[in-house]
Amino acid sequence: MVRLRHWPLAAALLCAILVWKPVFIGAAEHYNAEVFGSAIRVYAVLRGINAALSVAKETEIGVGLVGSITAQPAMVLDPIDETVARVSDLVFVLAATSGMLEIAFAPLAQLGAVAAAIGFGLLYLPVIAPAAAGVVSGLGRTLAGFGLMLALALPLGYGFGGQLGAYWTEDLRAEAERTLQGSADTIEAAIETVPSTPPAEIADPPAGPPPEEAQDGWLGSLVSPMLDGYDQARGAAADAFAGVAAGVGSAGQAVSDAVPDMAAVQARGSEIFESSLTLVAIYGFRLFVLPLVLLWILTALARRAIAKP
Repeated sequence: MVRLRHWPLAAALLCAILVWKPVFIGAAEHYNAEVFGSAIRVYAVLRGINAALSVAKETEIGVGLVGSITAQPAMVLDPIDETVARVSDLVFVLAATSGMLEIAFAPLAQLGAVAAAIGFGLLYLPVIAPAAAGVVSGLGRTLAGFGLMLALALPLGYGFGGQLGAYWTEDLRAEAERTLQGSADTIEAAIETVPSTPPAEIADPPAGPPPEEAQDGWLGSLVSPMLDGYDQARGAAADAFAGVAAGVGSAGQAVSDAVPDMAAVQARGSEIFESSLTLVAIYGFRLFVLPLVLLWILTALARRAIAKP
């Protein structure tokens, strides 16, 4: 079997062409653009939820019973708010990674083609100068393998991996995004309908009835003041209890009006948590797991082909 001695030269020339016209980067860029757009939409939804919950948490009510008391009853939503904020930060990192990869594919492919052309040129050098075989063969294989990984394996892994990832996870991604959007709409609508409630104040008890004029006679002059004092004390106590009851009722109404439906918001909070983590897992699988596995396979095949021409 005749050994092909000039194959490194042909490979070097082909890689030189790839410097001017990289291949496979169109599919990879399109795939990362889709992931970037989807992640940005999810990030916007999560930040909207975060903003709505923050507004609800900052709502204060005041109740004037004995002095003035203020409270923030919607602070029970703080765990949901913190979770949404952290997940949104993670989605932002994934979106930024996808956007960076979309921009980086073309220059990385060109850089890899240059490295591969130099590497194959070094592998062809022993054909011209056999004495240099031991010096340049190892360096040539390293440059050629690294260059092929950047020029071919990386965009091919993301392009082909993107098609597989979309085929396997697109339905799950769309369902999770719909659930997240529906939960966001429900929470924002519940918080927007909460009116701005002023502090509930209790009016001063009404003044008691004016004392009646004393009855004529010595007996009236003794009994009438006692009866008047008893009537005034009873009236004042009744007015005080009525005022406290009205204040407690107005305070409860103020709390009810100042916060959204907690049960509905917390139920939606679990849906937001599950759907957002599902989306994060899908983006991680599409951006890292599947492309890196394919990249490893293609790199191993390229190194094997270079080692045994």
